[in-house]
Amino acid sequence: MSDEPNVFILSADSLNQQYFSDFLPELADLVNAVDFTDAIATASDTNSAMPGLATSVYSDSVPGWGLPDEDPPVTIAERLAKSGYDCGLWTDNYLFGEEYNYTTGFSAGNLGTPTWKKRLVNAIRESPFEQTLNIAEWVYFNVFSQLKGKIASEESFYRTAEDLHSSALEWIRTSNDSPTFCWIHYMDTHHPYEPPSDYLNPISFNESRSRSKLGEFTRNVIKANGEGFSDSEIEDVRKAYRASCRYLFEEVRRFIQILVEENHFKPSKDVLVFTADHGECLSPREHGVMGHVPPAFWEEIVNVPLLVSRPNWDRETVEGQVSLIDVMPTILDAVGVDIPGSAEGTAWRTPKDAVVEQSMFVSEWQATNWDSRQTYRGVRTDAGWKLFGAHKDGTDVGILARRSPEDSEEEVYIGDSNPMGEFGDRWHELSAELDRGPILGTDEKIETEDSVEDHLRDLGYVE
Repeated sequence: MSDEPNVFILSADSLNQQYFSDFLPELADLVNAVDFTDAIATASDTNSAMPGLATSVYSDSVPGWGLPDEDPPVTIAERLAKSGYDCGLWTDNYLFGEEYNYTTGFSAGNLGTPTWKKRLVNAIRESPFEQTLNIAEWVYFNVFSQLKGKIASEESFYRTAEDLHSSALEWIRTSNDSPTFCWIHYMDTHHPYEPPSDYLNPISFNESRSRSKLGEFTRNVIKANGEGFSDSEIEDVRKAYRASCRYLFEEVRRFIQILVEENHFKPSKDVLVFTADHGECLSPREHGVMGHVPPAFWEEIVNVPLLVSRPNWDRETVEGQVSLIDVMPTILDAVGVDIPGSAEGTAWRTPKDAVVEQSMFVSEWQATNWDSRQTYRGVRTDAGWKLFGAHKDGTDVGILARRSPEDSEEEVYIGDSNPMGEFGDRWHELSAELDRGPILGTDEKIETEDSVEDHLRDLGYVE
């Protein structure tokens, strides 16, 4: 076993801080971590958020899908690999994998490659029947669900945390004397919500559905942003999401316990981060969004869990605002590896160093006609104010919002131009903080490959 510190990043897709907060103290206790309760993601979707986590740059620094082929920012895996680390990546999200240039430095793991299910469905998509029958997604929820008894007891849309952990542990246990960097990105809290039956059976849903039908139902509600569904149906989606959160918590807890018991992780020596790429909005009546697309930066989407365990930090809770843009340089600093010049974030030497007065977020999304990209930017203050661009009710608008001490959030102005009167000064003040560009900006025309559109369909973002 190496004398150098091991590094673990455990990140979840679409993990809402509010829904997961009850589980964080126990995880923090296991690894002697600092619990940052007001951590802010750098974006509202995976494609826009992963540049921040993996390279410490905002997505408008790397326009396009994934990291660029030419002159990309340095990833954390690339820097650690050059420092002698064995690096492995496990995820079932295309957008954070080999096809999007995130695997430089990684020599182990599944690297975000598609499972046999996705390869089969992609083949169906390329058939002449898909255009007229739209059967690809139907196959997931109806054909695979009928086969699951022959394939596995609890077949899921994505590879589960249990499955990813099993593969990662096999690698960790057989790794050589080099230090280890293990990154696992979970999809259990990304729709469709279909945790194992043991987590669903105790729940009293408003309507009874099989596990596979529940998964299909939750995806349909999310894709519709809740429109056309009753309050009781939306509450069933929330219940399924809570069950997914509990499943993820118990699997992560079990994984960490194994790491500790087998001496792969020691709080006095190693580094572990638990966080999310972005959150998940489950309040469609309030904000017109369910899930995390189209782009918007409501609290449910940008406020995410963050636990950081590193040597010389004590177990504590920090309530001040912090940004995930700083996580990558903080990890490198903790293990004595130089921070690349491309990083936009700053390393935290102490938990107090993490707290900032303002945090920024940037998301990029396809225009309706798919021939250009729209950039949405925003800024959030520790005093409770937020200004951001969003796509709302089919229109790109600017939103000025205010948070209350009770964590509720209200829109105080929505429009496509600067407001006059009471909120004008606040709008201009926050706009001045966004030195990256306007809250709404259209990029040059770009060509989107068919494979990208297929990946977005798999994730339930487009039809």
